[in-house]
Amino acid sequence: MQDKKKKPRKIVVAFGILDVVLLVVLAVLGFLLLRQNHKLSEIREAEHRTKKTRLLTETTEAAEVSAAERAWLMESQGMEVESVDAGAAAADSAAVETQSEETRPEEEQILEYVGAAFPKELKSAADFVTVTRPDGAYSFMYPADYFYTGTYSAAQKKYFLATADESVTIEVYEMPASVQGNPYESANEMYGILKGEFLEDKACPYLHQSSGVADDGYSRLIIGGPLAGNTSRAAYYCIAFNDTTAYALKVSYVPVNHEGIGLDYTQTGYLVDCIYRGWSVSGSTYMLRSYEQYLADDMGDKKPGES
Repeated sequence: MQDKKKKPRKIVVAFGILDVVLLVVLAVLGFLLLRQNHKLSEIREAEHRTKKTRLLTETTEAAEVSAAERAWLMESQGMEVESVDAGAAAADSAAVETQSEETRPEEEQILEYVGAAFPKELKSAADFVTVTRPDGAYSFMYPADYFYTGTYSAAQKKYFLATADESVTIEVYEMPASVQGNPYESANEMYGILKGEFLEDKACPYLHQSSGVADDGYSRLIIGGPLAGNTSRAAYYCIAFNDTTAYALKVSYVPVNHEGIGLDYTQTGYLVDCIYRGWSVSGSTYMLRSYEQYLADDMGDKKPGES
């Protein structure tokens, strides 16, 4: 009988011990979880403070920031505002308010027909639209619904377009001619500068250069191919020089191969062909052709007035 009475007691004791062990384990786990959450909170807070500091640093380094602007920036980021000379802050604020519209930097203009998540297949001239620089210096064509971003900076007089993955980018910009009054010498000097960018192998880089100055007053340089420092990227330049200015068109892209310009009979090759033909200062005498014509090496039709 005594053995039968002891067994229930042993079971009760065993369960009691198990309960205690479980409580201890739960308590330890709870403590560790709280400690981990506390550490994560500290890490997040440190990262948040770092981001605030970096934002402030980048902003102040990017431009001259007035005392009033700095105080506003710090306050907007939840940072303790530094002591600011009230008179200086007021003067800065007044200067900003009275600054004329002409001296303020103009915002970038967003081009039309951009925002494409993926480049579409290009088939013909109907896929392209024309944009003219505000001062009428030139016009160029780019495919609609092909690029993700497209902007024009009036301050820099520069167009920039890029696909969503930046596999293809286009820049159209200007710079002073290096040899004023001599377009041909400017083109020669630019070739000397650019040739070092490209891989020198077989037909690389592709090169076409004017032998002098054309009747329209331009001397032109076309150079392209895989880059020497990174053969997974390639570039194509078409630059037109007059007496005072160089107008440049640059296409950056992923090459298909490393022979020549690496564009033959690809969609990117067709894009570059159309961009070149559609740029008003490129010197091309041909209109845009279809993709089928491009694949068949059919040059297509001449521009009106060109023989």
